[in-house]
Amino acid sequence: MSLEGRRALVTGAGMGIGQGIALELARQGADVAVHYAHSGAGAEETAAEIRTLGRTAAVVQGDLAVVADCRRVVDAAHEALGGLDILVNNGGVTLTADFTQMSEDEYNQVFNINMRGYFFCAKQAVRYLEA
Repeated sequence: MSLEGRRALVTGAGMGIGQGIALELARQGADVAVHYAHSGAGAEETAAEIRTLGRTAAVVQGDLAVVADCRRVVDAAHEALGGLDILVNNGGVTLTADFTQMSEDEYNQVFNINMRGYFFCAKQAVRYLEA
């Protein structure tokens, strides 16, 4: 299946798996919005590699634990790419704290990014994806 001309947002694409997904989408013909929370240099590197593949790339920063940022990130990707066809909810956080030692604040950080972030990015994106 060709992704030629498709427009994708990949969250957490400044490093690791998200970076790999963003690059593969571009290799398959998609333009990609590269989201990052803290890895700005990695996101810029990812975008530069996407551009060398002849695709359009945009870089968008946001904290997915914040609902307003989820909405802004999706809207910025849509605006930068001229539409949105694909959302890859990859951004997340892992804490290696011992289960019995994890604080309520640590739990909330993981939950807010890994669950609420996915939900509110998808909720914001669905109107673009349906179009």
